Amino acid sequence: MININYEFRKGIMFIRLLGNLTIYNSKKVLENIINIIKQIGIKLVVLNLDNIKAIDAYGINSILILNNKLREEHDKMFICSNNCFKEKFEHQIPIISSEIDIFNVI
Repeated sequence: MININYEFRKGIMFIRLLGNLTIYNSKKVLENIINIIKQIGIKLVVLNLDNIKAIDAYGINSILILNNKLREEHDKMFICSNNCFKEKFEHQIPIISSEIDIFNVI
């Protein structure tokens, strides 16, 4: 089970994932996020993983696919996390420790 919380602030889409991102829901979560990004036309996304309890290879792959799709459109994504899951993305997606930090990066 996973819940997704969306917030838009100063042209940035903050996505907070709450729960487990696994084989059972990662494809649907990815499709949902991509559809919302396309509808609104967001150029900068912060994906907050602080409340992820479990993530498997399918969940990791979904996040990497999302990052690649955003890059294709010349958009940018950051991971916000202080938990151990951030290590899975360290060399592929920029990591920030808190959502507020994004305003210092852009």
